[in-house]
Amino acid sequence: MTGNLLRATYTLRCAHRTWLIAFALPLFLFPSPARSAWNATKGLAVCTAVNDQTNPMLVTDANGGAIATWFDYRNGQSEIFAQRISANGDLLWTPVGVRIAPSTFDWTMVADESGGAFIVWPGNSGYDLYAQHVSPTGQLLWGAGVNDGVVVCSAPGWQRYPTAIFDPSGDVVIAWHDQRTSDYAIYAQRLSPAGVAKWATDGVVVSATVNREQYPSIATDGAGGWIVAYDRTYKVYAQRLNGNGTTLWAAGGSAIATGTTYSDSPPRLSPDGAGGAIILWDDKRNGFWNIYAQHVNSTGAVQWQTDGIKVNCCPFYGDPDCALRPQLTDDGAGGVIAAWTDCTDNLYAQRIPFAGGLAWPGAPINVGTAIWVSIASDGEGGAFVAWDETRSGNSDPYAQQLDSQGTQLWATGGILLTTAGGTQYAPVVVRSGDGGIVAWSDHRNGNYDIYGQHIGPLPTSVGGSRVPGPFVVDLHPNPFSSQTEISVHLSHEATVEITIFDAAGRRVRVFDALHRPAGTSRLSFDGMDSSAQRLASGVYFCRVNAGGESVTRKLVIAR
Repeated sequence: MTGNLLRATYTLRCAHRTWLIAFALPLFLFPSPARSAWNATKGLAVCTAVNDQTNPMLVTDANGGAIATWFDYRNGQSEIFAQRISANGDLLWTPVGVRIAPSTFDWTMVADESGGAFIVWPGNSGYDLYAQHVSPTGQLLWGAGVNDGVVVCSAPGWQRYPTAIFDPSGDVVIAWHDQRTSDYAIYAQRLSPAGVAKWATDGVVVSATVNREQYPSIATDGAGGWIVAYDRTYKVYAQRLNGNGTTLWAAGGSAIATGTTYSDSPPRLSPDGAGGAIILWDDKRNGFWNIYAQHVNSTGAVQWQTDGIKVNCCPFYGDPDCALRPQLTDDGAGGVIAAWTDCTDNLYAQRIPFAGGLAWPGAPINVGTAIWVSIASDGEGGAFVAWDETRSGNSDPYAQQLDSQGTQLWATGGILLTTAGGTQYAPVVVRSGDGGIVAWSDHRNGNYDIYGQHIGPLPTSVGGSRVPGPFVVDLHPNPFSSQTEISVHLSHEATVEITIFDAAGRRVRVFDALHRPAGTSRLSFDGMDSSAQRLASGVYFCRVNAGGESVTRKLVIAR
C-alpha cells in the first residue's frame, strides 16, 4: 500500500439517507485545502542543495505546516539550515533554505507558536552555546556574525546536548550538559523574546554533584515552571524549576531510578497536566536493554513502583529482554504513548496511562526491520509513528497511525511514504492539523537530501487564518454498535454527498446526493454496507461533500 492510498484514505468523509431538518445554525469550520504540492510517490523535495543534507528535525509551525532543520554541507562544512513547509507542501522561505549557523554537534529546536522557531546549538568545538529565533517569514531575529545568534553560555568547558521549551510569555527556556567544572553538570537559562538572558550569566544550576550528569530533557510543569530530567552516572534524576530558575525539589534532584538501573541515553518526559511528568528511559539493569517509565508528581515524589515500571514487559514482545531507542508523546489524558525497537528491530508501541500500568496489548507495528523511530500525538488520544526499515532491500520510510486503543488505522505494517530509489533513513514526524508531516534523509539523487511527505488528512485551515466554512459534521455515538446519527450543519443551502469508506479506502456505502437548505440535517446510519450486509467491527471513514468542500470523520463500529 502506498502513501497515495494513505492520503486517499484520509481525505474521505460521511453519509445520510433520510434527513430531518433542524433550525439554522451559525457555522464556523474551515475551508478545504487548496492544491497540494505533496507527491504521493516521490514525496516533497525540501532541500536538494549540493553535497549532503542529513539528520532532519521537525516542529509544527502552528498553521498546519512544519519547520525543518538539518545538517547541511553545501559550503564545505557542517552547518544548520532551516525551511518552513506549509500544510500544502509549499516551501515558504528561500528555496535553498535559511542558513542558521555552523555546527558539528547536535542542536535542538522548539516552535514559537506563531509560525517561527527557536534553534539552540553548541559551537563548532562543542564549547559555548548559542541560540537563534527565526521569524515566521524566515528572518533571523537575534545577533549576527560567525556563530550567528545570541550567546546562551560562554563558560569554560563543553556545553552540549541542549534541550529547549517555549513559554507562553514568548520566552524560551534551555537546559544543557555543562563541563565548566571537572564533572558534568546540568544548567539552564531563560531567554526573552529579544534574546536577553533572564537568569544568571551563563545559566543557573539545575544539578551539579560530584557525578557525571548529562542528556537533559525538559517539559513544562503547567504552572509557569519546568521539569528537567537527566542522566546521572547511568541513573535517572529530575528537577523542577520555577519561573525565576530556582530549583523546587531536593538538592541534586528527585531520584527517578537509582537502584540497579543502568541508563546511558537521554530520558524522555511528558507533562502529566498536574505539575508532574511521566519519564521514559532505556535501562540495562539486568544485563539487557529494556524500557522503563516512572511518574513523578509536582512535589518530586515518584508515583509508581521503585525504579519504574517495565514497559516492554510481555512474553509476546518477540525478545522481552531487549528494547532500544524509546520515544514518547502525550496521550492527551496525562499519560504517554511510547514507541521503541527491540534487538531484532521489531517496532512496538505502548500507552502508559496517568495511573500507571500498560493499556495496550503491544503487538508489533511493522512487518520488517525497523531501524529508527519517531512518534507524535495525533490529537485524538492516539499517535502517528514514522520509521525506516529495509523491507524491500533498501531503507525506506514508513508511517502508521494508532488510535487511542492501539489499533493500527492504516495498512498492517504501515504505509510506504515514497517509492523513490536509493536509501531513505531517519524519518521524523510532527502533527499537522488532523494529519502529520514526515521528513527524512534521502539518497535518491546520489547525495543525501531532505525530503518529506504528508500523512493523514490535509489540514482544513491554511495560511494562518480560519475562514468560516460551509458546514460542520458530527457523529454520535461514535464508536457505535448498531446505529449512529450523522449530523451536517450547513451555513447555506447545498447539495450534500455522503460516502462511507473502510480503512483500506474502499467505498462500502454510498448515499444518494440530496439538496439541503441551511440548518442541521441528520441521518441515521445503521452500520450496513450498500448490499444491506452488516459491516464488521473496525475503523471506517465518513466523507461529506457539500458546496465544493469536504469534511472527513473517523467512524468506529464496535459490535
